[in-house]
Amino acid sequence: SAKVEYTLDDDNRVSTRLVYAKVNKESYPQNKIYPKSETIKGVDLSWWHNFDNMVSTDAKVWVSKTDYDTSDDIGASVMVTVPFEW
Repeated sequence: SAKVEYTLDDDNRVSTRLVYAKVNKESYPQNKIYPKSETIKGVDLSWWHNFDNMVSTDAKVWVSKTDYDTSDDIGASVMVTVPFEW
């Protein structure tokens, strides 16, 4: 995989990651998740924003595709970091 991150300013960053992986190259039948040799290709895009010195967000979207459509994936996530004291 390869990732490129760009800082827009002190409070904003964007990034992208490309994934290319060959799994189960020998087609071992005991490999239940990938019973045949496959190639996984994917990309994810991310944006990070810092609201102040304490609160930040991280939003991501991703998609991946396999040769035999056994483990295709698409998704999104949002994470908010808020500090608190006990």
